[in-house]
This record gives sequence, C-alpha cells and structure tokens, in this order.
Amino acid sequence: MADTIRQEPDGHFMTALPFRNKDIVMPNNRTQAEGFANSLRKRLNKDSDLHEQYTKFMNDLEANGYAERVPDKEMVRADGRQWYVPHHGVFNPRKPGKIRVVYNCPAAHQGISINKLLLSGPDLTNRLSGVITRWRKEPVAVLADIQSMFYQVRVEEDDRDMLRYLWWPNGNLDNKLQDYRMCVHIFGAVSSPSCANFVLRKIATDCKNTKPKVAEAICHSFYVDDMLKSFATEVEAAEVSKDIQQTLQRGGFRLTKWLSNSRMVLRRFPSEDRAEPVKHLDIDVDSLPTERALGVQWNAETDQLGFSISMNDRWNVMTRRNLLSIICGVYDPMGMVAPFVMKAKIILQSLCQQKIGWDDDIPRQEAREWSRWTTELPKLKEVKLNRCMKSASIKNPTKIQFHHFADASEKGYGVVSYVRYIEGQEVHCSFLMAKARVRPLKQVTIPRLELTAAVTAVRVDCKLKSDWKTGDEEQQIDSHFWTDSSTVLKYIEMNPPFPHVCGQQSGRDQGSV
Repeated sequence: MADTIRQEPDGHFMTALPFRNKDIVMPNNRTQAEGFANSLRKRLNKDSDLHEQYTKFMNDLEANGYAERVPDKEMVRADGRQWYVPHHGVFNPRKPGKIRVVYNCPAAHQGISINKLLLSGPDLTNRLSGVITRWRKEPVAVLADIQSMFYQVRVEEDDRDMLRYLWWPNGNLDNKLQDYRMCVHIFGAVSSPSCANFVLRKIATDCKNTKPKVAEAICHSFYVDDMLKSFATEVEAAEVSKDIQQTLQRGGFRLTKWLSNSRMVLRRFPSEDRAEPVKHLDIDVDSLPTERALGVQWNAETDQLGFSISMNDRWNVMTRRNLLSIICGVYDPMGMVAPFVMKAKIILQSLCQQKIGWDDDIPRQEAREWSRWTTELPKLKEVKLNRCMKSASIKNPTKIQFHHFADASEKGYGVVSYVRYIEGQEVHCSFLMAKARVRPLKQVTIPRLELTAAVTAVRVDCKLKSDWKTGDEEQQIDSHFWTDSSTVLKYIEMNPPFPHVCGQQSGRDQGSV
C-alpha cells in the first residue's frame, strides 16, 4: 500500500489491491456470475420495493463515480486479470428502507476467490472499548461519521477489472446483463478495511506537525468510519472538529452526521452536515436527541449513556437457542449491567450441563428463573451512566487512579474497575468497566476462581491503560487491586504475577494489592 498510494487532483487517494501474488491468471467465472444474477433477478421480480431500492443504489454507484461500465474494447483481457464478483442486498434492521449492496468476495470458482488472493493487511482499527473510554474523558462530546468510507479510496486502474460485476442498465430486468467494474474499494473485500484505514492514517501523518490535535483525533478517535471525540472546552471542540472535517475533506473523506452535547459546536456545522435527528431542530429551544454511539444509547441532552431494549414475541419461546439470542442482544461493551446479564449466562450454562438441545423446551426450574430474568429485562431502560467520567468541579486532576475489585463464587467470577480523580481536596470516582464470567464447566475450586478473577483484574488494568493514553500523553496512572481473598493475597506475595500477565516489569504502574 505504501508503494502504490497516491493522491488524485480531486483529493481522493488511490491504492492498488494488495494481492498475495502479482502474477495472477484468473479462470473465467462469468458463467457463475450470471447464475448469481439470475437468482437475484427472481428476487427482484417478486419484490418491487427491493427492486426499486437496489436499482437506485446501483445507479448511484455509477453516478458518483464509484463504478463504471466496461467499454466494449476492454471486455476481454489477454492477461487473465479479470474477475466477476457476485453481489446481494443487505438491510440494517435499525435503518429500515435503506439497502446496502455487498459484494460476495469469498465466492469461489474452481477453488479460487478474490478474497483468497488478497492480503487482509494489518489491523489498523482502534479497539472499540478504547474509543469509548477516551470519548468519556472530557465534558464536551462529539459524534461524526465518514460518508461511504470505503468508496472514497480508489483502486488503481489496472486492478479494477478484478472487481467486475453484472447488472442490468437502469435496473431494467428485461435488458441484457452488462459488465461493470468498481473503481473503489468495496464492502466484502478482505483488504478494504486495512486500505481505508491506511489512507486515514496517511492523512494524519501528513498533518501531524502542522495540526497535532487533528492528527491525534484521526489516529485515536475513529472506529472504522465512526468518530467519537471529547474535548475539555466548547471552544476547543468547535475549532478542532471543524479542522478535522476540513482536513479529511482534502483527503477525499466527507465527515458528516455531526452530533454534540454542546449547542455551540452544532452551530458550527450546516444542517445538512448534522445527524438526522438534529437537522431540523431549533438548536436553542428543542431538546437534543438520543442517538446510538457505537451501539450505545447516548442522550445528548442529559449527556448520559443507557440501553434500548426491543421486546418481541421470541421472549416467550423458551429454548436454549432463543436464550442465547436474547443474551447476545443485550449490547453492553463496558459491562454496565454485567451482573444482571451474568444471571442469564448461568441459566444457559446449566442447560449446557444438562445437554438440553438447542430447540428443546427447557426444564421447569430454569424456565421459572428465565421468566423472572426477562420480566426484569425491560427495566434496563432505567439504567443511566454519566458519559463524562469527570465531575464539573475537576478540571485538571493532579492524580488519576484505577481501582479494580475482583471476586468470585462457585458460579462465576468478575471484575469491576473505577477511575478516581484527585484535584486538591476534590475527589471524584466514576465507573470504567466491568467483566463477569461463568465458571468453567470443569469443576474448579473457589480459590482457583478467586485467582482467575485477580488475573483478569490485572489484564483489564493493562487494557485500560493502553486505551486511556493517546499520542505522547505521559499522565501517570496509579493502579490499585482489591480482593477479599486471603488465599489470593498470600499466593501473590509468594508468586508475583504481574510481569508475565502484563508483559512488562512490575513496578509502580502495577500498583499494590
């Protein structure tokens, strides 16, 4: 990618597809692509709404320059570097009426697929928990989204025939299928996330000396195409946010869907650049909305995080498969309600031990416990957590401490972590993260589970410290670990676990137990 990247006159970057082998001769899979297209034609003929949305999406690809029709003179390549990628439509249940066409890059022909030939590249995506943790550090928060991120990075001209697809001109299913090719990196290719993030990091590197705050935000505040950033003041938030948008615009990325808990920041962006719920709001009068931030519900008006629980008929179907589905539906990356979800995990583990089938009715005892749990589940909507971990009275803390509490029982173990700010006589504590795990199916002693919880606490500490710092930040954080198990304390005194658990030397950063 570093060898092939270049910037076009209009600002967009172009990179080659990162093939494992440059000397590729592909089999002709057009017949296979026609088979996929004929199956798609049947679906579109049965569903007029799907046909309309699909056609609009494909027409927009060509209109925006993301795709082009293959000229007749370039229909056949003598070097065999051409490949047809099947495609299908995907709907997001939270965005009804909006389709995204995804390319089936794993589809193989004669044992070959485009994804098998591409390198996935380094994982340049920030850790989700880290982005959320850093977003909670300061009082002024902003959200934004890169519009069609993958499509803003172009593919080198010689590689575009490897991304051909078949479609009917103007969506007319009575017409003959025509050859098109993508000019940009596509959804479905194993290399696309790495290529897009590589370009994003390239923009940050180029502006690091002139705009360090912008570079820091680009490197540490994005999770794929979503930006979550917090600032100490409204003035800083407004200025840096605008700088980030302009810098990315010069690199071909449009940062849009802005939302903030600060009305001053929102006024800096025209209505068309704001998030949908605030486009038509009277900023000075109306309350700010609740919006999803990496899957977490954020009320911008109260600046609190919470949960949204959707009830449906499947709650009444008590099978092991359905239980697992409902548990996974409680999205909680910070572990805010880990103790509550733990109850359901214990029920599910009991069913596994009894070897209950995935679609069998569950026993009466577990059914009663599950019924009680689902009765309480809607109450998660009442759970609220302040997004900002600082209090209004603490501006520049002189000390920051992490406190980790570890415990275990015969049913499982867990860790909860808090950050403690100290500024003069002011002290403020905030919830950071929690983890809860059921015990292994193999019988384990309570002391062993207590030790497992202690090890988990140290690992959580290492993860949080890595997530906390950005760039060259040198803020000292003292860690403190708490347990009520004398066995664990004695074991640690005899066998200090920190070096091999954390991968670093024990010392002040590891704190004390």
